Amino acid sequence: MNDLFDPPSLRHSRFTTDPIRVSVIIPLEYHRGMALECIRGWAQRQDYPREKYQILVGAPPSFDRTELHAIRMMLSPGDEIVLLDHAHDMTLIEDTAKHAGAALLLFSESHCVPQPDALSFLTSRICKVPS
Repeated sequence: MNDLFDPPSLRHSRFTTDPIRVSVIIPLEYHRGMALECIRGWAQRQDYPREKYQILVGAPPSFDRTELHAIRMMLSPGDEIVLLDHAHDMTLIEDTAKHAGAALLLFSESHCVPQPDALSFLTSRICKVPS
């Protein structure tokens, strides 16, 4: 396994004693009506083991609270919605990333729906890179 996945300071999944390997960071700015489908793609449709990654959602103050509740219902206990008082996508990303529990951060736009093998493909490629 690549050392990137095993630094001693990683938080552990709430489901196992294994470390969380990937933190997926999703700001909810510029979602173009695709936020729910985006989160569903990460939370429910990945072929990568769910206990190995967390989803961190950065929510600006203007984001619809009904949609935010629907997103919260899709998330697992190790995931988090970070409510922020600003709306710029770069600051949403920066402040949300501070909550990450993994050494590997994946940033996704909230208007993009991931392929089901996105995380397994990414992690398999990273493991092939010498540390």
